[in-house]
Amino acid sequence: MADPAREIENLLYTYAERIDAGDLEGVAGLFAHGRIAASADAPPEQTFEGRDRVLGLYRSSTRIYDDGSPHTKHVTSNSIIEVDEAAKTASARSYFTVFQ
Repeated sequence: MADPAREIENLLYTYAERIDAGDLEGVAGLFAHGRIAASADAPPEQTFEGRDRVLGLYRSSTRIYDDGSPHTKHVTSNSIIEVDEAAKTASARSYFTVFQ
């Protein structure tokens, strides 16, 4: 079993892999217990919580071409992951570049 920081790092890379493949169902699955918000204090209409709401967001905002992909390549770098196992919390930040 990987340590928590490695699991978070793998999650970042899995997101990139799935979105580049056009696997919107797979991307949404990563948010089964998560959410995407425009900001920390975003109103409900700018917050997408859970798999179904996240899937709706990606379906409405991601252009998928005839080959089933969005023709993108996400590159994630400089990941800094801090895990507080005692508090059962973690934070992560990284850079990402999207080529299209």
